[in-house]
Amino acid sequence: MAYKFRMPGGPTTATTGATRWVAGTHLQHIGYASNDDLTSWTFYNRMGSGTPDAIDLAYGKDASGNAIYCCTNDSSNKEVSVSTADVTDGNAWTHIDLDTGGNDQFVIKWTERSNGAAAGVWVTVGKQDSNKSYYRSIDGAANWSEISLNGITGHTTDRITALAGDGSGNWMMGQNDRIYYSTDDAASFSLVHTFTGENITKISGMAYTGATWVISYERSNDSGKTYLRSCAASDVTDWGNEFGGGDLQNYDTGNSQRTTIVAYQGRILVQPHHRFKVAYADVSGKTISNFNVVNLVSLAGTDKLKDAATDGTKWLICGQDGILLESTDSAENWSVKATGIQSGNVTDDITCIVGNVHLPL
Repeated sequence: MAYKFRMPGGPTTATTGATRWVAGTHLQHIGYASNDDLTSWTFYNRMGSGTPDAIDLAYGKDASGNAIYCCTNDSSNKEVSVSTADVTDGNAWTHIDLDTGGNDQFVIKWTERSNGAAAGVWVTVGKQDSNKSYYRSIDGAANWSEISLNGITGHTTDRITALAGDGSGNWMMGQNDRIYYSTDDAASFSLVHTFTGENITKISGMAYTGATWVISYERSNDSGKTYLRSCAASDVTDWGNEFGGGDLQNYDTGNSQRTTIVAYQGRILVQPHHRFKVAYADVSGKTISNFNVVNLVSLAGTDKLKDAATDGTKWLICGQDGILLESTDSAENWSVKATGIQSGNVTDDITCIVGNVHLPL
């Protein structure tokens, strides 16, 4: 893709981006729309049977390098669903039973693999419980390996909702006040940093953009707020000053308990799940600037916001009752793009959304 680049402190627009957007619902449906008309969506049954929530959705590649989508589900035996190479064919997706424990996977990501293999790397993680592990695929989401996290110092059974990769073999994961890091395409992780004495109780979201890692988290002494920190890719142990709090609430209670961070060329959108206020900022290494909170309640009404995505040109937020919000100025100003996007079932919440662009941006 060809992009215009953003100077520090200013917004950017991309010359090319997504041609299609795909969304998952509170029930069993998956939908798609052309980038040219986000008011016209086609939905179909992704499950074949059963009606589990779609939790998270990602765009990546199969073993041959064809474009596919993977969705995590609130299901004990179909934790991950995989599309065909044609997401518009209307066929039920292929479902993967990751383990016998039925642990929900709250976040799923794909990036290029460091050796250039066509399939890249898929990683998903979520509930830990007695299974302290994550799941990885290097054959295009056909087969998944369970990889234990038991050996990591301080690791607990608390859920993990923060995961990102840089597309060059490095991955990051956050749990509670700890940062786990991988330099081998997510084949293994180790503890690289603990925010000791800083009251951080849960790292809730994560992204990589412009040689920068950024996280969202909550603090025990201010648990109702979302905070941000960032670090340079060159030193994942050295994190900058804290931003956030104030009007930026923490995620609402619910199944996933996470925050979506989407990014393009150093501009980030922070969207705590099931809330109405979002934030945008610029990140560069340890520095966060231009932090602002945007209250979207006047647009969303009572429809809580559930996920976000960007291709660098369009920034989208989806939510309850099929609401879709759009920004074309790097997440600063928003409008209602569509409501009830699943025609005939306007109360089916849209829980996750992604464009057909490969991360990170």
